[in-house]
Amino acid sequence: MQTNDESGPLKSEGLRSWRWSTAVLAVTIFAAVLLNNARPIFYVSHYEMGDLAANSLQIIRAKHFAPVLGNYSRFGFYHPGPAFFYVYAASEALFHDALHVVPTPLNAQLIGLYALSAFFFSATLGVISRWLDSEAAKWFLSIALLLAAWHFSAVGEFYNLNFARPGLFSIWPPCVLVFPFLCFLIAAASVAAGGGRDLPLMTLAACFVVHSHVGMPLFVVPITLLVYGSFLLRLRHGRSGEGGWPWRAFPRAHWLACAIIVLFLVPIVIDLLTATRSNLSLIIDHLQNGYGERKGLLRSIFYFMHFAAYTPYPNSNTIPAFENFDIRGTVAFFITHWRAYGLWIVVILSPLLLLRAKFNFAAFRAKSQNANFTTPKLRSFLIRMYLVVGFAIVLTIVWGHIQEGPMYYFNAHFNFAVYYSLLLVFAVTLAQSIAHGKLARLAALSSGSPSRPSLMRAGPFLIALAAVALFARQARQFRYRPQDSEEQHIFATTMERALKSDSIQPKLLSFEGQAWAETVGVALYLQRAGANWYVADYAVPIPFIFGRDRAIPDKETALRLPHASVWRIVSADSSHNIMAREQELMVLPLTKDIYLVIRPSP
Repeated sequence: MQTNDESGPLKSEGLRSWRWSTAVLAVTIFAAVLLNNARPIFYVSHYEMGDLAANSLQIIRAKHFAPVLGNYSRFGFYHPGPAFFYVYAASEALFHDALHVVPTPLNAQLIGLYALSAFFFSATLGVISRWLDSEAAKWFLSIALLLAAWHFSAVGEFYNLNFARPGLFSIWPPCVLVFPFLCFLIAAASVAAGGGRDLPLMTLAACFVVHSHVGMPLFVVPITLLVYGSFLLRLRHGRSGEGGWPWRAFPRAHWLACAIIVLFLVPIVIDLLTATRSNLSLIIDHLQNGYGERKGLLRSIFYFMHFAAYTPYPNSNTIPAFENFDIRGTVAFFITHWRAYGLWIVVILSPLLLLRAKFNFAAFRAKSQNANFTTPKLRSFLIRMYLVVGFAIVLTIVWGHIQEGPMYYFNAHFNFAVYYSLLLVFAVTLAQSIAHGKLARLAALSSGSPSRPSLMRAGPFLIALAAVALFARQARQFRYRPQDSEEQHIFATTMERALKSDSIQPKLLSFEGQAWAETVGVALYLQRAGANWYVADYAVPIPFIFGRDRAIPDKETALRLPHASVWRIVSADSSHNIMAREQELMVLPLTKDIYLVIRPSP
């Protein structure tokens, strides 16, 4: 039997209303994001290339329940799991294949991403709201939404200044991690403070996070151990009934968390049992034989701090001041953005100053205006929020120190979840101060009555209205940024013409290195058109990008595919050279710089 002690969130009778309000918030946010993206979702056809096309090849396998793992890594393995791909596959099957409400499959995948992001974001706010009374919760939700509109619009602008310009709600894997990681951090803080009912939510978010990137166990495993240790100690030393063991106090939550873990382990176990060389063994081999780079602690600290300015270094997608450790350039960057860092100092320190006040519980129960603004339970939760987020900051600095290759921005987009977690702590303390602290007492005194003046009652609504206005003003930062529409039209026209001109199957794709992104797009188009295709395997990442069953060693292509139609994807200069050497070729533009060269069927 689940219990409620002084260490947990508000009473169980509020659980149903919490679930209802969280669902309403999730649906509202999902509808707002979908409406904001209505044109690119419902009226524009999208044809994936590069990473998005490689992932869509995996999503097609997921739709047919074939063995599948996460997105490929440039280091020669897959990221651990396909959780996001199954969400996209379900969305594609529903909105594109069954309902036909979107023109191309990628559009349906984006709808699935919006729904998943809205769920994790709303669940995050819902977890915190359950630790507040109804008055403070209203203020908190309004303030949190206003801060979210500001923070994530700045994140969207940051993404769009990046070399890939993916947009906030891009389906590109480095961008989808922010909201599950945010939910994991806040749910973990709740569990650490005694909120055992949030254990399944924490586990679900953690599993999505681990599936998304091979480096995320570095965060999930230590934070989970820290959190569950705190949870165990708190129940053992509190009045939690039935011996104070977590699994006795919250049996259903533990069973559900275990079931979630088992479900997310299934594709990894299948790969372990069926693959000639499992993905896990490839990851271990890489860690043992090809890994060992270190960036330096100071560079890693600056790398994390850099995200707080919401402004990329004035180059492309790396931070050259950190790579070469140009101390003058680094200092100049931080001086230029001193206002942003000054605001972050206020956000971090002001809740700590407010938490120093001791709480008079008897005065609070009597609803005395002399009571301090926090309850023991809320203070416990806020302290654990600080501990979890602080530990995440330590781990992200460790990650920056040990990450392999250049310090790309996309290696740490999840830092934006860490920064928003700090904003949520600030939002809680500000909401409590308005609802029950000095601001509430000043408002009551100014009205000449202990009751709230009309402005205080309307305050949450006005702040929420400001959040909506800011969202509307920054709407373009919350939109998916499609690829160049002219190139998309060229690509689709070329592929349709090529399939009509060459009916021979299978097709062997041969490409130059700079044309790899367009080649994956061609492979995906052929897959969706029902054509049989393979790719010449002459580089390490090829089997992981196109699929192990589609890559054929370059020396074996003539033997294994003697009658295949060869499609060459090359640069413009190479296409001219090929035409000069060979006759009766069809040369079609895939993009402005890349061409498809084929010999039409008789």
